[in-house]
Amino acid sequence: MNSQDVSQILGEVEDCLHKGKPALAVDVLYRGLWRSPSDVELLRRLGLLCARLERWEEARTAFERVEALSPGAPDVQIALGALAGKRREISSSPINFGTDKYLQFSVHRCFTNGVVPLSVLWEVLGDLLVEEDGLAFYGHGPFLDDLLALTPDLARLAVALIADDPTAAPDLGLPVVTPATLPATVRTVFLCGTRMFDRIQMLRRLPAGLRVIDAGLLSSSNLAPQLADAWAPTMPHAYPLTIPDIVVRPDLDVLILDCPARTLALMPNGVGYVSNALKKTGLGFQVLDLDVFSYHRYHMHRLFDVVGSLTLPDGTVLPVEPWLPEHHELWSSGKITHLVEDEVVEIIEQIVAARPKVLGFSVHACNRRIASRIAQAVRAQVPEIAIIAGGYSCQNEAMGMRGFPDADYMCIGEADLTVGPLCQMLAAGQRPKDLPGIMSRFDTPGRRFVPGPRENDLDRLDFPRYDWVPSLDLYRNYTGYQLTPIIASRGCRWSRCSFCAERFYWRIRSAANFCDELQWLAAQGCNLYMFNESDLNGMPERLLEICDEVIRRNIKVLFTGQLRIHAKSDQAFFDKLAAAGFTALRFGVDAFSDRTLKLQAKGYTMKTVEDNLRACHKAGIAVSVNWVIGVPGETDADIDEGVAFLASVRECVAKVDNINQLGIVNGSIYWLSPEKHNIHYRRPKEDLYEEFPNSIPTELWWSEEPYIDDKIRLARYEQAVVGLVRSGVRVGPFAAGVIDRTLKSDPRLAAAADMEERIAMLAHP
Repeated sequence: MNSQDVSQILGEVEDCLHKGKPALAVDVLYRGLWRSPSDVELLRRLGLLCARLERWEEARTAFERVEALSPGAPDVQIALGALAGKRREISSSPINFGTDKYLQFSVHRCFTNGVVPLSVLWEVLGDLLVEEDGLAFYGHGPFLDDLLALTPDLARLAVALIADDPTAAPDLGLPVVTPATLPATVRTVFLCGTRMFDRIQMLRRLPAGLRVIDAGLLSSSNLAPQLADAWAPTMPHAYPLTIPDIVVRPDLDVLILDCPARTLALMPNGVGYVSNALKKTGLGFQVLDLDVFSYHRYHMHRLFDVVGSLTLPDGTVLPVEPWLPEHHELWSSGKITHLVEDEVVEIIEQIVAARPKVLGFSVHACNRRIASRIAQAVRAQVPEIAIIAGGYSCQNEAMGMRGFPDADYMCIGEADLTVGPLCQMLAAGQRPKDLPGIMSRFDTPGRRFVPGPRENDLDRLDFPRYDWVPSLDLYRNYTGYQLTPIIASRGCRWSRCSFCAERFYWRIRSAANFCDELQWLAAQGCNLYMFNESDLNGMPERLLEICDEVIRRNIKVLFTGQLRIHAKSDQAFFDKLAAAGFTALRFGVDAFSDRTLKLQAKGYTMKTVEDNLRACHKAGIAVSVNWVIGVPGETDADIDEGVAFLASVRECVAKVDNINQLGIVNGSIYWLSPEKHNIHYRRPKEDLYEEFPNSIPTELWWSEEPYIDDKIRLARYEQAVVGLVRSGVRVGPFAAGVIDRTLKSDPRLAAAADMEERIAMLAHP
């Protein structure tokens, strides 16, 4: 970590102290020490601050490390001498410095691992607390009940019970106060609970000047030798972050909700445009991003409480980052939705209590189950509420309301010009029908859908500000990584690929308008951007105009995104992209023989593919590609030709990022005209389209000339992966499953398939 990074950490520390939050300042210093564990300046600051907070053991550890790194400093000698006589205690979330590793003490593990009987833990904790002056308990529930049951003297010694909602507090014979109404007699606050997130939230609500402690005191008690299992190796992380409480405001006309799980805590760009549309209506509305709240609560539980991997009831060990796109099936299948059960229950209770007139959901495959659960629970208790939906699952009028049957109204496609007027009518108690761009359960039976108005001049749409969160820092993943979505264009200018359902009218913003948003986001601290669109280089000259404007304004940021192969994308094109900040690009090549390119109606040849990939690599931009396997008319020879081609360009292709078996998806040419492509179904087409409105299960269709069914598609998928690994071509995480399944039987291939060392694209940390 360089001196600028150290200065930034110290600046954050001063900001916390200015706001009266010294305990959070300590956590910020720990974050800096993750990255630079031998920085003497940070260690000195940590020692001084912990001593000020009477966190003697942490202060002692910090100064001892300073002494080891820079021996003989008089002030350090004085500090260590003063600390020698202090009682050994650690509150909050103590960390032990070790050689190249850190150990986190987990209050949660202490009370759940069963090593020390709970009765002993309560009694020792009670003995520690009776020594505290002006003690108040913050938080009530089973933790405090058990503590007081075994140490009843504590209730007589304490001066208050602190509760966020005094009306829900139990009668303990103590005055019940809120964090804002603490009497002067309260000098020490004990945070009741084992979960770190809950304790951090309580800490944030308390005024400055108090001694704040928790069950972390046990780590330096006489039980410490028996609590070794409560210490566990942990990893660097970005916490503390300011994570708002889940609060639905009263008297709302409209509540817009984004549910888990979205990729990597990314900003919900589409919801941002909906928010802008509602700002023009005069309605009282709120946007609540339940996904990002759930994301950080999950990782705080993993890092501070479990301090290790989480395991599902069936024994499945969860990946470190379930929000990565390669784990989407965990969410769409509902296998891990219980991980955010607390947040789901909390938001349901909040919505029912607030009773907004309109409840809106942004719906996609990964959050549909949770959104449906919330919608059904709210409707059962607030039957008069109007539920609307939009998002990726609401793009296609052919699927219509089946994309989210719990909705009363659905905005089909772009909602910038339709969602505002719709919400105004619904908030006024109306239930309109047969609206352009909108489907509803009130529509006339058999009504022919009419598309809604669409903004063709994208410059007329203000860009999202994400002002429903206190800071864009919330949109970082648990390591502090932030990838900001940004849109330059909408739709796809080509719109002819046979397998693709994203076939919408293409428009692009002006370079000046785009860079206005970019400069605003950069001023908020965002420096890495992902173009969140299908056809960024639909007109390469327009993308070059954006690059020129980025360079002219001297905006120092990095970009990643996905491009189409394009004849106009020459060496000068990619050199300009690199100069503007592009560092990684994924190409939707999708086929790697001239024959299959023609079958997929891609509109280019393998020579153009090779020219684009080599030029991009030569410009210094990391290259990855996609491959779609199993299209009608494909042969084994096409797979072999694709593997051979990718082997021939492996020095300039960082990885084959996605290898997907063909799916028949609603809206694609294969869906609309299967007969023209020799596609056949094992049941009547009408029945399948009714039962599976999104996509047809792979086992229920095949194609002729040549014959290809689900087994052949899977065999070719494995043929491609095995061929790529044998040829030394790197593949992405989406292929990890088939690699594990296919290659374990061949030790030579398994050794070659150590994908942990594959090159990481910036967009996929």
